[in-house]
Amino acid sequence: MTIRVLSLCLASLWFWSVIDVDSCSGEETAVSAEKPRLLEQFTDAQLTHLLEGIKAAGAYGPSGISGSLRSVADAVNQFPYAHQDIQPTDQPATRSVPELRKGLLSLRNSISALEISLHKTVHYVQPETKTKTRQLCYAFLGLRQYLEDADVQPDGSLTNHNIYVFNGEETRRLTKTDQTADRVSVRSRHLPQEVLMYLQTVPVFAGPDAVEHGPHEDVAALLFDYEARCQVLPTLETVDGAPCHVVVCPLGFLFWIEVKDHGCNLRRMVEFRMEGNQNALVLNRLLAHQDFRPVGAGQEWPFKSRETYFEDVLPDGTRSQDDSLFSDRYLTREYIVTDLKRNSSITESRFQLSYPPETLVMDMIRQRYYRTPADPQDLPDAIADGSPILADGTIPDWYRVRFGEPPGYLEQYFHSKWIFCLCVVVILLLAWVVCSYLSPTQGKDA
Repeated sequence: MTIRVLSLCLASLWFWSVIDVDSCSGEETAVSAEKPRLLEQFTDAQLTHLLEGIKAAGAYGPSGISGSLRSVADAVNQFPYAHQDIQPTDQPATRSVPELRKGLLSLRNSISALEISLHKTVHYVQPETKTKTRQLCYAFLGLRQYLEDADVQPDGSLTNHNIYVFNGEETRRLTKTDQTADRVSVRSRHLPQEVLMYLQTVPVFAGPDAVEHGPHEDVAALLFDYEARCQVLPTLETVDGAPCHVVVCPLGFLFWIEVKDHGCNLRRMVEFRMEGNQNALVLNRLLAHQDFRPVGAGQEWPFKSRETYFEDVLPDGTRSQDDSLFSDRYLTREYIVTDLKRNSSITESRFQLSYPPETLVMDMIRQRYYRTPADPQDLPDAIADGSPILADGTIPDWYRVRFGEPPGYLEQYFHSKWIFCLCVVVILLLAWVVCSYLSPTQGKDA
């Protein structure tokens, strides 16, 4: 316990000495030499004032814990929702910030193709305790992409089940829920946010859209953008038993990074955000990666990840009591990887999608709306028998394709052949009654 307290005191003194040095003349030289891209909006004087404000206000935890960034992080590590066991050691740190960042990116750089299946479970606390589970599968090979997503119900059934595939030439979508599909000749550049957010945290964001990916959105890139502000603590700490370098950034980030033979694993991150006029740092997010497994070439992948957000924490350390329907601000996302393949294990067959029989297809390449037949050999006839799609997007003969037969004149108003037939029967019955009533009267007159 004495060693623990002593190490914390030394760490706190060292941390504040770093900020004090940064606040003086040496800070201007460091910023001018390599100013982080995310801080270009600030002048050197403004950045110095920003750090002074953080130093004065301190950091805050969700239970009203205040103090230096490091001391608050130590307290947060002991919370029940910390999800991990963090312990100090006397092992010296041996790697620099650039070396640690390079190690984190080694996993990304080793991936030329990827296929990953996972379950994403969101645990809400506000406005009520509830969970929502999603099933996701994402793959890429060159420009080809595959995405399958669905909502998982408590009984294990799937709803809102969709598949998106780009095979290098066209994009196909299939909604299994209502058996509808479409086909276009362009590649969708939109990667669903839930997949993107997961890949950013590992961090292994890669694939066709990586070139357009902003570096500030990647956890590993934070060590580059804020490199002039990041410092490695003198001694290691263990996270779930794994020795880790601890990287501290005064602007509100702490990283626990495990060094391996062929790269680095991000085991944990604590993130703060700025609040109020004094730039107080308020706890914003905890990221924990666990269950690391080998995936080849000496690399490892976390098969379990948890992100806990505290967006309802106020600058004074208390929590907002907003119970509105749209205040899902305190939540935990849990990712469980069920299968993972990479590089040569990914084949082009993954990016081929055939529509099952009786699927209604909106084919924007052929400009036809049709229903797929049971026999694939009959597809040309089914396409020819479909309806054209006009330039304005309207489908003149959609009713026949959707319901299987052309509507009659009156049926267009009744929308159902059964309602139409019922009306015809009612009219005939009324005619029969009228005729039966008039026939005796005409006989008496005769």
